[in-house]
Amino acid sequence: MKNPKVTVLMSVYNGGKYLREAIESILNQTFKDFEFLIINDGSTDRTAEILQSYDDPRIKIINNEKNIGLTKSLNKGLKMARGEYIARMDADDISMPERLEKELTTITNDKEIGMVTSWIDEISQIVTHSDYSTRVRTTNFPEEIFYTLLFHNCIAHSTVLFNKELVLSLGGYDESYEQSQDYDLWIKLSRVSKIVKLREVLVRRRSHENTISRTNIQQKVNADKIFLKNICKLLSEDISPQILLQIRDNNAGIRNLIQSILIIDKINDRIVEIAPVGLDRKKLRSCGKRKKRLLIYNTLTNALTRGIIGRRKGTLTI
Repeated sequence: MKNPKVTVLMSVYNGGKYLREAIESILNQTFKDFEFLIINDGSTDRTAEILQSYDDPRIKIINNEKNIGLTKSLNKGLKMARGEYIARMDADDISMPERLEKELTTITNDKEIGMVTSWIDEISQIVTHSDYSTRVRTTNFPEEIFYTLLFHNCIAHSTVLFNKELVLSLGGYDESYEQSQDYDLWIKLSRVSKIVKLREVLVRRRSHENTISRTNIQQKVNADKIFLKNICKLLSEDISPQILLQIRDNNAGIRNLIQSILIIDKINDRIVEIAPVGLDRKKLRSCGKRKKRLLIYNTLTNALTRGIIGRRKGTLTI
């Protein structure tokens, strides 16, 4: 039997509340040549019942005997997937009908592209317990994505479609990370191929109490670890984690400002050197200059606000 062009990969653990809506959004895609690989990661709610209610030949259900976590489940799915491309989908999100069609068209039209992502609508049910949506419109160009990933994750996991063999060649998801495994993978992928973000909403991502309370603290810890590991590797030297985190957050502290400027200059030079083919070096340098200006501006503004810097006769004094 002919392999499908795309494998939609979903792992679900006790996601029965929103699961049916997520599944329907994939089954109703305008692009039809896909398999829908769903891993039930040891759920104890109605997830198994909901999955079994579907009679669609594109759906393939894998039941883990026990909960092994998202990262291991995704790697399991990568190895079983028959599609040339993998589209990630979370069990509480919603894909727009033309998502697969538009992402696949983009990635197949340019051999330098290894992954496609998109804008999202953020559906939040945290405070009011009623849906309201925040549109996320940041970091759009490939050069911006490549530069920003060194500091922050600017890609929503459930928006991506990537080349399966390319990701497998990078080792898939790092199983030492139970959260932020996607951020680690995007950094590795960005070093060998171009990442393109479509400037339209193709996914509605849901935030609710269960997802936030379960992952928020550890996700931040892992994101910090990934950032520090990659930036030290980039510079081939060990630098104070405190200073690097301050640089990332654009507030170096007035006493560390000169040192931080020197470090950001090194980062900007190295990021241009290692950029993959297809990225505009001039645009990358502009990203670096913008980061440097923001670091200086925020540091000085915060110092003035806190009274660390004083004003005297038109000059700044410490």
